[in-house]
Formats: sequence, structure tokens, C-alpha cells
Amino acid sequence: MTETAEKYGYPFQLRPFAPALGSRGLTLGGSLYRLPGVLSIEYRLEGDLRSVVWPTPCLVLSRRHELWRQTCFELFLGIAGESPYWEVNLGPDGGWNLYHFTAYRQGMQEDSAVDELTSHVVRDGNGLSLFCRIDMHKLVPDCQALEVGIAGVLLAATGAATYWAIDHFETVPDFHCRRSFLMALPGMAKM
Repeated sequence: MTETAEKYGYPFQLRPFAPALGSRGLTLGGSLYRLPGVLSIEYRLEGDLRSVVWPTPCLVLSRRHELWRQTCFELFLGIAGESPYWEVNLGPDGGWNLYHFTAYRQGMQEDSAVDELTSHVVRDGNGLSLFCRIDMHKLVPDCQALEVGIAGVLLAATGAATYWAIDHFETVPDFHCRRSFLMALPGMAKM
């Protein structure tokens, strides 16, 4: 990570929707970075990684559907004050996707403006980090302020899923709820 990225990083900590179901001693957090034309995120999961079901790694990053049905990390992006938004799914196996919605859970379409992204996973001891870099040039001008929701789905060996977010506002887990887009990234002035 560059000194500039570290300077402008936004740390986050996620919590499970239903702590009573048990987070198995896991913690999930990270940092979000906005640089000109780029959005980078690092997720950091720590604890007993054996309690999580991991998808089989792929040899190549590939665009795939329905990653939220397995262990994956998610990022939601919206322009402040506007209804449309994007959902980014990042699998620790190398799977990824980017969807555009016209409004809350409406008009879902794979967004082909981004046809690749950079992502890699590092596993060390009791921790796993997923790093991702998204080229934002074709999605949002740098001058636009963004509202961001950060989330994760962790699948347990029992088959139960836990849903993680900065905060939860509904009676069921709902990462699309715009109130959960709690991180505000200001627009960037042109250089």
C-alpha cells in the first residue's frame, strides 16, 4: 500500500447480523481507499478460519454469478443523493462480479463497464486478507461523492451463513438497504 493510499484510507469493522448464532470467534474488518480513478479495499478476517467453508480456489480471476451463496465479501456503491447503485461480489476463490441496480433491488444487471479487476488473497496464520482494486473511470467521476456499504457472507461447516455489515437496520440481513451505505467518500478535486 502506498503512503498516499494509507493517508486516505477509511477503516471499517463489520459485525454479524445475529451474534447469538455465533461468529465463531471471528472478526472481520479492513480499509477502503479512494484514489483518482480507483477504489481499493482490503478485507481482513481473523480467528478460526477452519470454521468457515471456503470455495475451491480458481487459477484465474473470473466473473461468476451468485457468489453470495458461498463465503464472499461484498461492496455496495451509490452516488450520494441518487437511487441507482452497484454491488461488487468478491470470492476468496477468485470469483467476482459487478451488478448495477436502478433502485432498491430493481433492474439488476451485470455491469460490463468494468470487465476485469485486480484481486488477490493472502492467508497467514489465523488470518486471511482479500485485496481488491476496481477501476472506477467508467462508473463514477472522481468528483462524485460516494455512499458505500461493506458486507460479507461467511458460510459455516454446518451450512449456516452469517451476514456481516458495518450495521444492520432491518429485521433480516439486507445489504441493499441504502441506510447501510454508512461510509461517505467525498468527491475528489481534479488535479
